[in-house]
Amino acid sequence: MLIRAHALLHQTKRQKDSDGRVIAEIADYAVVRHLVADLVAEGAEATVKPEIREVVKAVTDLIAAGRGEVMQSELRPAVRLDKSAVSRRVAAAIDAGVLRNREDRKGRPAAARSRRPLPDDFEVLPDRSGCAVARLLQG
Repeated sequence: MLIRAHALLHQTKRQKDSDGRVIAEIADYAVVRHLVADLVAEGAEATVKPEIREVVKAVTDLIAAGRGEVMQSELRPAVRLDKSAVSRRVAAAIDAGVLRNREDRKGRPAAARSRRPLPDDFEVLPDRSGCAVARLLQG
């Protein structure tokens, strides 16, 4: 639907079929892919946001330096962010399942531990070389 919408937005520059319908081009796919690839990958849990990666790396580094668990206040200097930004990122990492909160009291800052290694990012949507229509057109 997004590709159709993009083609319609640019219909003055697109070909039409015999019934007058706008024909989408590979350029329409490329623009939409650029806009939604990260969202689709996050939804499919194929990628982890860079800001979450940064917090998880900081936790992992501090634990490797000898800490049993890392308090949010200890993360602030490591990631150079304010208290609320660190809190949001730690919460997002806990929700994503890559950090574990060892603090069980409500309303207290998280005491973070690594839960599992971060997955490698991979592309969910194929690029132009993986598009069957593009290969046919190049043909």
